Amino acid sequence: MLFRSLNASASVDPPLTSLTTGKRVATTSGTPIADRSNPNAMPLAIHSHAPGTGAVITNTAITDTSDLAPLGVNLAFASDRVGGRFQIFRIQENAGGNAFAQQLTFETGGNRENREPSWSTAVGKIAYQAGAPGARGINVINADGTGESKMTPDPSPNGYPCQDDRDPTWSPDGRYIAYACLEPSLASSPDVQAKTYNIWVHDNNQSILTEGGDFRLVGSTVPNTELLNPAWSPDGKSIAFVRGGLGGNSQIVAVDVSGGVANCNGVCNVYALSFSNANVSRPAWSPDGSQIAFVSTRGAGGHDIYSMP
Repeated sequence: MLFRSLNASASVDPPLTSLTTGKRVATTSGTPIADRSNPNAMPLAIHSHAPGTGAVITNTAITDTSDLAPLGVNLAFASDRVGGRFQIFRIQENAGGNAFAQQLTFETGGNRENREPSWSTAVGKIAYQAGAPGARGINVINADGTGESKMTPDPSPNGYPCQDDRDPTWSPDGRYIAYACLEPSLASSPDVQAKTYNIWVHDNNQSILTEGGDFRLVGSTVPNTELLNPAWSPDGKSIAFVRGGLGGNSQIVAVDVSGGVANCNGVCNVYALSFSNANVSRPAWSPDGSQIAFVSTRGAGGHDIYSMP
């Protein structure tokens, strides 16, 4: 077996009590997403994309068509600015005091691409999803672009079941990477989709690809429900993620991993952080862990940025 599955992994199936609706903090005409930036550099980055335009908005604007950025910025992002294929870039300061976008990955095969970078300052590495849509894995690369390596195994009929891995997020100490795994549905109802995303964890202390360092942390048996966009809290005690039905409303929930992510074994508490009366996505913690920013359509139907305590 290439993985160990916590068969009694925490479930988000029981009714959950919502805590907050969140307050709107940004409105755009495009589709904003929270980029995973170096948390020591800035609290929040927002990517907004409308037809024919693109911009990364921080405390100072950085356009997606320019390689210039403010001094002191440490940001990893995905862009298709070179050849129309999404690659991982890093904003880096040069000797002249200006910042520029350094390309870190150079994928060329088929329709493969690299997206969703997540930066660990603890180990100086960037995790990202790599591969063709529907058949991606999680890769890791050093912040300077060296040492690219594959983290998650290839799927196998009798072993690792994940056929698509996405949305990586590091634990604060750099030991674990949580991600969304597309695996055969855990629901028993006959009218469910065959595969759904659940939250899995990769243990970087295990020998890569060989010792079973990947396990399911949270799984849902509710028909046609997916778990996506995990985000590890800065204190390492919680992982927020999105729970929702396909094409319907969703909510931000969290799993308590204060006792150790590898020790959950079905006993870790799962609790709701937002109502499920709108579509929400991409939770991102503030550096001090006191707030969560997220994307929602709960306003006039457009994608806006909200925050909640």
